[in-house]
Amino acid sequence: MLEKLNSSDEDLIGKTALLVDDDARNIFALSSVLERRGMKVLTATTGHEAISLVESNPKIAVVLMDIMMPQMDGYQTIGAIRQNPAFARLPIIALTAKAMKGD
Repeated sequence: MLEKLNSSDEDLIGKTALLVDDDARNIFALSSVLERRGMKVLTATTGHEAISLVESNPKIAVVLMDIMMPQMDGYQTIGAIRQNPAFARLPIIALTAKAMKGD
């Protein structure tokens, strides 16, 4: 089982991930993990910046999107990205600190 998990890292080598988060600590932590697995990492701190990066970097394989951002939140950013049919199948993983019902 461990061999299978380790071999899945090979699928990440050379792929590009876009991290979208307004908190530099989160970008640092996630970038470190992904880069150690051989991924190239692009970062954005706003929704507008993320949209621009997606449109100008066709090799982005996955987007890790913070939901709680000022001005344009993650939901709005995802909606804007999805308006372009070219990105309809781009994997976007939502990240949030909203863990409880009252958050």
